[in-house]
Amino acid sequence: MIRRSQFLRFLCHDLPACSYRRGFGVGMPPPTRGEGFEKDSGSKFEVFGDKLNVELPTAVLPPKELIDSLKKTVQQERLAQLISELTLIYKLSPEVPRKLTLSQWQRYYGLVDLREREDFLYTLHYEEIDEKRRRQLEAEDKENRERISEKQQVLYDNGEMVYARRFHELHDIRGQEFRKQIDHMYGSRLLAQERTDERMPQLIVDCQFLSGLQEKQMSSFVRQIQSLHDRNWFHRNPFRITLANMTPHHNVARLMKRYWTFHFGPQKAADLSFAEMDEMNFDMEMMKADANFKAHPMAPRITSLRMKEAIDSGVHRSQIAYISSTANNYLDGPLDRFKTFILCTSLDHNSWTSSLHAALGDKIPAYRLPFDRYVRWRKGGKVLPLCNQAEILRDVYTGARDWKSAILTHVPEYHLAKQDELPPPVPNSKLTPDRVKKLERQQRLEIIDNIMKSSSLRKMDASAPKKPRRDEERAAKPPRIMVHRYSREERNRRRKAEAEAKASSNASN
Repeated sequence: MIRRSQFLRFLCHDLPACSYRRGFGVGMPPPTRGEGFEKDSGSKFEVFGDKLNVELPTAVLPPKELIDSLKKTVQQERLAQLISELTLIYKLSPEVPRKLTLSQWQRYYGLVDLREREDFLYTLHYEEIDEKRRRQLEAEDKENRERISEKQQVLYDNGEMVYARRFHELHDIRGQEFRKQIDHMYGSRLLAQERTDERMPQLIVDCQFLSGLQEKQMSSFVRQIQSLHDRNWFHRNPFRITLANMTPHHNVARLMKRYWTFHFGPQKAADLSFAEMDEMNFDMEMMKADANFKAHPMAPRITSLRMKEAIDSGVHRSQIAYISSTANNYLDGPLDRFKTFILCTSLDHNSWTSSLHAALGDKIPAYRLPFDRYVRWRKGGKVLPLCNQAEILRDVYTGARDWKSAILTHVPEYHLAKQDELPPPVPNSKLTPDRVKKLERQQRLEIIDNIMKSSSLRKMDASAPKKPRRDEERAAKPPRIMVHRYSREERNRRRKAEAEAKASSNASN
């Protein structure tokens, strides 16, 4: 009998090259080809008890390296289930990627929820579309630039004034040169704070809950940290940023490599394998950047140290403010008494992963931003993006704005809009295109989930009969009649006689 791992390897790699490779089974109906792919001939395979539904593009099938790395039967069963599920997704959804790399398959294999996996494929699909559109725009832009440049060169040769790049200009400050100039300004501002002893407070981002978030939430916070640095980079009063409590998790490392240009430089190798992620050092300024990129010496500090070790030395507990949307105390009045502000990568949905829980664990005073004292919150949660929270704290600390104007400036309008200013709600009977698209995705997920559950139940019913339960065994057997050698009364009489005999022997002695 062929092992499942051998079948998966044969199915994904040992077959002749074709667009689709297909085997029917797992109690599901034969699927039809998904939309957006060329129609080519497929093959039907049935390998004894190991049956698998596969009708996928060749570039989507799991790589041989992934299959070889799954040694346990449980892992191979999970991969087979994911391939069957993937077949259904490609059959029902038009928004799927055309290929999956090894690292993408490793991430897909690690996702535990169907909605996360479908959202992951949905994101990859639109990333492919964006990449294709970007390449087209680059090609068109290059062609247009060459054509315009030729015309400008003709005008320049004729002695005319040309207002364009490389013509009649003293300094060409663009790209890396522009970035270098801003780096100098950023560094000079931080050094000026040190020289005049007017340092801005230390801004710490607590990342202890980052690795436990879902893929979408994790990506959102990683991008927020990059936005936090970008705004701080251009500001006249920059914070000294520290990213603390970073744990060595491969998903976090992959997203950092992709989005944190302040440490790794422009995006060049966002799609990393697990082996490359394991080589990343989380103690020495986290991972190494590209050889051609040199990070700014005063860029945000990245460390795995805990909160008390990341805070500047000499800062008293009363001079620290941990910002939490669920804290009891309000942060109000002047902020010049504080030397450290701490933000948290948490949505405060659960108490055990909330910013308040982290503050209490480190015995640091927690404060909430005083939204309720200055504005009327209309809708949405009160956990703002990290950069918005930092801008409010900066404006109030430097005196650029008071609390009310800072909140009105940096809080999105839909949180604070009056009811008469809000757009009229869309009735349920009127479906917008976005709402129709969302409902279709939900229906697809429900269909896929029901089919996978029913197929798993049928597979369990068709498997070898299991050992009956103990209560079923008892019900199947006739009741056992207990026969005693003597009755209870006889036993009591014997015990009484033995006690009397023992007492008389003791008295005679």
